Amino acid sequence: KLKKPAFNYRHYCIEPIRENFEVVRSTSEELGYNRMGLSVHQFAISNSDSPSTLKFPEVFGRSGIETYGIHKAYENIDVKEKNKGTFYEVKLTSVDRFVRDEGILSVDILKIDTEGNDALVILGSVRTLSTLRPRYITFENHGIGHWKKASLKETIDLLDGLAYTCFWALYDGFLVRITSCWESSYEYKGWSNIACYNRNNKETAEAVESYAL
Repeated sequence: KLKKPAFNYRHYCIEPIRENFEVVRSTSEELGYNRMGLSVHQFAISNSDSPSTLKFPEVFGRSGIETYGIHKAYENIDVKEKNKGTFYEVKLTSVDRFVRDEGILSVDILKIDTEGNDALVILGSVRTLSTLRPRYITFENHGIGHWKKASLKETIDLLDGLAYTCFWALYDGFLVRITSCWESSYEYKGWSNIACYNRNNKETAEAVESYAL
């Protein structure tokens, strides 16, 4: 029997791919996580809610697919036209819009993993970051999707202006500072994770800084 969490807990999982969404939602219900505070939503996340929907490719029953981000909606247009019926509509939103629509009043952690759309998701989170001030943000950096042309430095500078200090998250659990320590070589497109804390939250700042090299 599941015990109730020791504190009020809400975890919002947002997944655009239909097969993944259905598996996560059904598993959450089967294990009782939904009663503990986990809710699962099928949306595509970007910097705005326009257009209202995007087309995602069918994965024909295969769950666990990670490589189908928003960029897939804009690739292989000719193939898309020749194979009508292999794409489906997913509602598009932003973090700011989702937070408003759900009536969310506080955010502790924002984890972004959108297969290359992370920089745009952060742009669509500015109101949430500036008003609700999540204590911790983590996102991916690489050369897929929007990251092919997006500047990591611009994203780091934006977060710095919102009182976030960011680090490379290394495989061994340690951190290397990016904010105020920028080098041109950091604008590389290999896969990596970035972790950021809000400087207004002393407890989180101290905890994250304890892992910094």
